[in-house]
Amino acid sequence: MEKGNRADPGKRVRLEARLRPDRIVVRVTDEGGGFDPTTVPDPTLPEYRTLSSGRGIFLIRNLMDAVEFNDCGNSITMVLERGDLPARAQGA
Repeated sequence: MEKGNRADPGKRVRLEARLRPDRIVVRVTDEGGGFDPTTVPDPTLPEYRTLSSGRGIFLIRNLMDAVEFNDCGNSITMVLERGDLPARAQGA
């Protein structure tokens, strides 16, 4: 979000969340120009471990059941299936 809007306080970030019985769906959209998520280097590779970027996308892809970017790369939709939700979130 910070990078997408280039830290411009005049630009907005839209957050949508839907809680369904079987999943949580979250979409985050900024007003920036977007990016190509396929170009983000793998932060687990030795040559990229010292970079300060790319870890967020890595974590999202490894923690979510589904991740989808829009065509221009300024919106991400993340899905977490109910089976993966912590017991507290399931009402236990």
